Amino acid sequence: MPDQKEPKSERKLHNSLLAFYNSILNSSADPSIDYQKKYLLQLLNTKIELIERKTFQKKTLHFVLRIAAMFLSGATTVMLGLKYNEGGGIPSGISNIVLLAVFWDIENYWIRSKIMLNKLKEIRYEYVFFLSGANQINTKDLKPYLDKFLSSLGDEYWEKFLKDSSQRITENKHAPTLEGQGIYGTGS
Repeated sequence: MPDQKEPKSERKLHNSLLAFYNSILNSSADPSIDYQKKYLLQLLNTKIELIERKTFQKKTLHFVLRIAAMFLSGATTVMLGLKYNEGGGIPSGISNIVLLAVFWDIENYWIRSKIMLNKLKEIRYEYVFFLSGANQINTKDLKPYLDKFLSSLGDEYWEKFLKDSSQRITENKHAPTLEGQGIYGTGS
C-alpha cells in the first residue's frame, strides 16, 4: 500500500509545480519576486526529493548484489572444503551477479547521484540563508542560484569523457607517423 501513495504524492507535487510554472508563463505581468523565490525553492526541493529516492534505490541494489556475491562465494568455498561438487550452479551464479554489477556499474551511478544530491542540498542551504538575510531581493539576485542549480544537474562524467576523447583525436591528428619509413624508420 505505501508504494501506491508515493507515485500519487509525486504526481501531485509534479502537477502543482507544473501549474505554478504555467501560471507564471501564461501571466501577462512579470512574475513577482515572491513567486520567483518560491518557484526556485520548490524546484530545488522537488529535485532533491527525486534524487534522494533514486540514490537510495541504487545504494540498495549495489549492496544486494555485493551481499549476494559474497554469500554465494562463501557457500562455494564451504562446498569445496567439504568436497561436495554437486553445486556447480553456484559459481556460475556468482559470475552472473558480478557480471551484472560490473556491466551496470551501479556503484559509480550511486556515487555520482550522491554527489549531485549533496550539491543540490548545498545550493538549497545557501539559497535559504541568502533569503533569510536579504532585505531587498531582485531577479538578478536569484539568477546565480538558478545557474548553480542548472550546472549541478550537468553530468561531469560525460563532459570529461567527451573532452578527453576530443583531446585524443586532436593529438592523434598532429602525431608523427612512421608510414613509409620501413621497419627501422630508415625509409627502406
